[in-house]
Amino acid sequence: MDMHPRPKGLDAVDLRIVAALLEDGRISNRDLARLTGVAEPTCSQRRRRLERMGVIVGYAAIINFEKLPSTFCVWFSVRLACISAESADEFERMLGSEIAVASYFSTGGEADYFFEAQTTDYQAARALKHRLEKRRDVVADIQMFPIFKQSNLRRARIFLIENSPRE
Repeated sequence: MDMHPRPKGLDAVDLRIVAALLEDGRISNRDLARLTGVAEPTCSQRRRRLERMGVIVGYAAIINFEKLPSTFCVWFSVRLACISAESADEFERMLGSEIAVASYFSTGGEADYFFEAQTTDYQAARALKHRLEKRRDVVADIQMFPIFKQSNLRRARIFLIENSPRE
């Protein structure tokens, strides 16, 4: 069963537009049209349609945290104390209140969640871990994994989009 069905009405041009925007969200309509092989007005209409459909939900800067002063990247794995919608909602609220949390993923397997945090140093990451551990009613176990090297593999996502099965 497909957990993330593709919205109806997407074709190869739409997927090329999405792939190009993944690479550069600030690309001009002229350059986007050139890359996707359609006229500028068509490209503009397609982009607006993708926005209305909810395929494109916004445009964001991709931050290179290594260029910011004193950043320390760390990943955490979390097992919840209780598997329920209420526990998941409460844990996500906890993450939302922590400014250092950059992203999180609800998962299956050994961990219920993985999340990434950008802190000033190792001690700040440990402090974040301890704040979350205090909520034993929500968090059963939390493990911390400092990241020493990170690679951006956005091209893999573009490959998957461009080569996904067609309907």
